Amino acid sequence: MKRFIDTEIMVRPWFRKLEPRLKLLWLWMITQCDMAGVLDMDWELASFAIGAKVKESDLEAMNGNAKVLRGSKIWLPRFVEFQYGVLGEESRVHKGVLKTLESHGIGYHKGMLTPKDKDKDKDKDKDVGGCKGEDTKPPAEPIKAPPKQATAIPECLATVEGFADAFAAWVEYRAAKRAKATDRVKATILKRLTERPEQAVAALDTCMAAGWTDVRWDWIDNRNRVTAHTGDPRNAKPGGFYDSGSPDDPWPELTAAERRADELERRAK
Repeated sequence: MKRFIDTEIMVRPWFRKLEPRLKLLWLWMITQCDMAGVLDMDWELASFAIGAKVKESDLEAMNGNAKVLRGSKIWLPRFVEFQYGVLGEESRVHKGVLKTLESHGIGYHKGMLTPKDKDKDKDKDKDVGGCKGEDTKPPAEPIKAPPKQATAIPECLATVEGFADAFAAWVEYRAAKRAKATDRVKATILKRLTERPEQAVAALDTCMAAGWTDVRWDWIDNRNRVTAHTGDPRNAKPGGFYDSGSPDDPWPELTAAERRADELERRAK
């Protein structure tokens, strides 16, 4: 474990006036305490580690920088502020410090540390109307999150026969492909399908048959053209083209890379 140390500690009035053995005692305490600046003091062990006899009464010379909590526990009040600054619940480290302070009975409020009075800190029975422990205030009901709204199917698609079943099948198909259809994805696809409601069911069937998890009209149109022209949609890939070799063919030719890939595919067969 590492700790920050004040580089000006040696010139601070309260520290430079200490005897050499007490200076070592201070350094020993800041390296042996827990994250709240508290240590269960073993004076015999401290004396052995320092090489000089030290005892509890020596703390009086430290100008309030080391205090006795209870029993054998010693508290360094300025340790937390120096090591961590102002504590906040949003920090995991700070949460641990606050929990440790609480375990030692030390209160923390906006940068101020104070040992708690155990008698004052005890929970007292409430006396309401002469009956102890009763509280007329009803417990607050937990705030419930609003129910999640299902993605609505546009009216122009809802009236298409078989669309609801086809869309549900497409959602299951996406899940099987490990491409879960989120609400945002569903809304995007439904918006695209509203461009051609009468072809929506066929479009979903075509995409699933082709192994596509997306629904794109340009892909579907290309696949339909290839199928109509050759009866074989194998070259109708997303973003791809089919070249029949005919000068009357209006579709663009394959690129050199695409021709090479096509040739390798035919050889593999």
